[in-house]
Amino acid sequence: IEGSLAFRLTPGARNRWLELEGRAAGRQDRIALEAGERVAAGYGVLNMRGAFSVATVQATVGIDNVLNHRYRAHVDPLLLLRPGRNVFVRLTRPL
Repeated sequence: IEGSLAFRLTPGARNRWLELEGRAAGRQDRIALEAGERVAAGYGVLNMRGAFSVATVQATVGIDNVLNHRYRAHVDPLLLLRPGRNVFVRLTRPL
């Protein structure tokens, strides 16, 4: 079982918002042994994102995996752990 839940606040302005998202998955123990799969532990991560406008430019900023949790999703390769905390900035401008 895997799922996500997000709460978004839009304080007053149409182009301004703040979002808090949680993603979680339960333990995956139904595996394909013949394919070399291993049991994947359950996990939960917290993401935070927001956006605002300056003139005609929309800025979106965020932090994925706020708590810096190391995890492996169910279909990831065996030795791959998802990256820790990630920070990003995206700027968009309509043509």
